[in-house]
Amino acid sequence: MSTNHARDDWADGQLGETLHRVLGGMAGQAAAATAIEDRIGAVRTRVRRRRAAKKAGIGATTLVVAGGLGAGGATLLPDEPLVLPQPAQTPTPSETPSVEPTPSDTPSTEPSTEPSTEASEPAPDASPSDVPAADDCSAAGLDVETPDLSVLPAPAAETAQQILAAALACDDEALAAMSAEDGTSLTFGSTGPEEFWALPDAEQYEDRYAILVRLITGTRWVATPADDQGPYTYAWPRVHSEEWVGSDEAWQEIVDAGIISEELAEEMRLTQGSYHGWRLGIHEDGTWQYFIGGD
Repeated sequence: MSTNHARDDWADGQLGETLHRVLGGMAGQAAAATAIEDRIGAVRTRVRRRRAAKKAGIGATTLVVAGGLGAGGATLLPDEPLVLPQPAQTPTPSETPSVEPTPSDTPSTEPSTEPSTEASEPAPDASPSDVPAADDCSAAGLDVETPDLSVLPAPAAETAQQILAAALACDDEALAAMSAEDGTSLTFGSTGPEEFWALPDAEQYEDRYAILVRLITGTRWVATPADDQGPYTYAWPRVHSEEWVGSDEAWQEIVDAGIISEELAEEMRLTQGSYHGWRLGIHEDGTWQYFIGGD
């Protein structure tokens, strides 16, 4: 009897150990499944955020360009293009890399009896690029200097960078969304932000996008009002202010930037005594206050 009891005890121990290993394996599988679900949930969250950003008018192209802009000497565009992450694929043991074709890779001359899935696959986009043509947007491919915005308050500098990025990317949706959110005064008329920025109609008479870019990159700003009280609005170009309207350098600045011609600058200065071309204003809190032209 004692021998049988010993054998039974040994068998019970083995069974317990086996059950322990099985249960442990199941627990590991459950943990792995939970980890996979967590990763899938994180990806879904990122996708929802991107979609929400797009609906808000912040286009992907704009985000890329804005990411490359920096205050005080940063480059306008990132050194390398942004590569969107691709869904991860877990290779199976049979998926080994091969440099040279194997006999099994030789195309068969036998007619295939399996249904083809080629017809159900969508055709690739034939458009070579999402960048608008120069005929549709005056800022497309525009080569400009990087502005030094480091002295501006951080909110105002950030808004200026976002405006510049959107204009260089010809992103009319982003500019319309930004100006609608801030209640920006857009010249003197009754058009709304979407109509004002819609390409190519927005540039039927003037190169609004190029002018906006050149104001930020080619002219100097001035803080208004010209006192120590604040709060301030930072305005481009400085020649529009009373402080700089008599400056030959300030007038030449807008001509060199390509905003108005030398003849028009001379006419404004002699007949009106002030600049009434396009100007941009951003409040110190980052609110885009105006982008207007005319008197």
